[in-house]
Formats: sequence, C-alpha cells, structure tokens
Amino acid sequence: MDIALTNSWIYFKMANSEEAKGNKPRADFFVQIATEMVRQDVDWAGKYKIRRNVNIRRSARQTCVTDNDSKSGILP
Repeated sequence: MDIALTNSWIYFKMANSEEAKGNKPRADFFVQIATEMVRQDVDWAGKYKIRRNVNIRRSARQTCVTDNDSKSGILP
C-alpha cells in the first residue's frame, strides 16, 4: 500500500507540478485519497462487479483476457 500511495503521489506531482510544491500539498493529497477510499455513498461492489463464471481466452501474445476487457476497450 505504501508503494502504491508513493507512486500515486509521484504521478500526481508530475501532472500537477504547480499544485504539488511544498509539503502541505502532499499531506492534502493523501487525505483526499483516504477520504475517497472510505466513502460510504459509492457502491464499490456494484461498480467493480466481479463475475464468477468468466470465460478466459488467450490472445496471440499468450496473455489472459476476460470478456470484460474486450467490452471496455482495453484490447488493441
């Protein structure tokens, strides 16, 4: 979790260099992430519904792909 938070801060800082100057913006960024993670008004299970019977196909590059990936436009 620590690595994920650090990486997210690095990417935020790269994309928003003016907002990310100093130490206070980093603390504000982490508070914002924590607040979003504990929101009660979002149906996270429904938003990221995982189906138990997912057909798995193999592409030419031998990577696993689910039918969810092809519908969302992730596949080339």
